Amino acid sequence: MNDRLAELAVKLEAKVNALGDVEKQKSELEARAKELDAIVATLRQKLDVTGTELADMRKQSATTIKELQQLAAEKGAKADDYLARLRRAAELFKGLKADKATLTSKLTDAQRQYQEQLRLKTQINRELVGIRGDLKRVAILFDASGSMKERGTGSDDRWADAVGIAKTWLQHLDVDECVLIVFSSDVRTFPPDGTLANLRGYGGETARAQLLEPLTDVEPKGWTNTLEALRKAYSYDGIDTIILFSDGAPTNPNLGTFDDNVARQIYALCREHDKIPINSVGLGNYFDQNLSTFLRTVARLTGGTFRGR
Repeated sequence: MNDRLAELAVKLEAKVNALGDVEKQKSELEARAKELDAIVATLRQKLDVTGTELADMRKQSATTIKELQQLAAEKGAKADDYLARLRRAAELFKGLKADKATLTSKLTDAQRQYQEQLRLKTQINRELVGIRGDLKRVAILFDASGSMKERGTGSDDRWADAVGIAKTWLQHLDVDECVLIVFSSDVRTFPPDGTLANLRGYGGETARAQLLEPLTDVEPKGWTNTLEALRKAYSYDGIDTIILFSDGAPTNPNLGTFDDNVARQIYALCREHDKIPINSVGLGNYFDQNLSTFLRTVARLTGGTFRGR
């Protein structure tokens, strides 16, 4: 009996100990439950705030999307308007191109007609004046010896006659480039820099006036150095026509009279350049045998012409 009671006492003690462990575990579980409740409460609070923010964000997003849609619609309208303008501009450009082609064709025809009229006019003027040569690069030689101060065909002297004739011819002949060579005892050129004046195009009339202007200041004096004047003319590259104004045959610098030896040198020079016509113009007493023979000979040797004024 005592043994049974002792056994029951041991078991009861074990159960009491076990119950103590359960109470301890319950306390721990309750503490953990409170911690979880606090965490849940915090999460719920945060969830409520996040939900509000999310709602605001959704509202803002909706507004932004609406604004973007409106902006896209406006941009689309502007793009459509821009494309429409581009199409109209393209159509206008096509029309302008067609107009330009028509105008170009008419202009080309007009230019052709003008060039043909100019060619015929130049041909007629050449025949009337009696000038031979291509007249593209021309050298005009002016005798400025002392005898050129004598009276010419009118009230002016021979020098004024020569300048007046040259001015008229330059106005009516289709000369592209030109140099003026003034000779007496010495030789001067205009332009003075060794080039030919460009007389082409719309500025040709002004260029002609500027080219002739220095001649008004020339004072005729000295002897007739025709040989050096022709040498200077031939020194210009591409010269195709020479016009020679003179009232006397080449003279001896010491005697002031006709020099047959110089004349023969000039004839030899003309033969070397017989493809370049010399058109000679006799001024004053061009019936003088020496002058007439000389001017006619240089014209004949080069295929040019002779005229007396």
